[in-house]
Amino acid sequence: MTEFYGQEKRQFETTIRVQEEELEDAKQVVKEQEEKLVIESAVTHVVEDQRVAFQTHQQVVEVEEKINEVKKVAEEKVVELTNQKLVEEKKLAEEKSVLAKVTNQQKVLQETLKTTKDPKEVARITREVEAVTSKVATITTYVTKIETEVTKATEYITTATTESTSYVTTLST
Repeated sequence: MTEFYGQEKRQFETTIRVQEEELEDAKQVVKEQEEKLVIESAVTHVVEDQRVAFQTHQQVVEVEEKINEVKKVAEEKVVELTNQKLVEEKKLAEEKSVLAKVTNQQKVLQETLKTTKDPKEVARITREVEAVTSKVATITTYVTKIETEVTKATEYITTATTESTSYVTTLST
């Protein structure tokens, strides 16, 4: 019987050793799978981070393109408005010159009227003074209109510059 129990014990010990080896093998497989999962997770995070970085880079490029486009449009608008303003200022200078000449003509006619005694001549000079006075009023109105246009052009330039700067600042942040 001792031999029977001894043999049973050796078989039992052999079974335990085999099971322990199988358990160690199973632990090794689990450990390898855990390491594999860690690596896969790290790779997944890296890939996701790269995707986010690429998208962010694309957005930065798009914003920079918009900023450049806004700057270009704003610069073109400012140049156009500045040219318009220069044209209006030139018109204004020309009209002020004409106004000065007509005003001088009016003064000359009024002085002549003071020294003229002939009723026909007085009537003619009076008509000329009235015509010149009407012309002065018309030119003055036109000069005022041009001055208003110059002021508007200046305001548009300021507004365009401010808006484009504000938009560029907004896009930059």
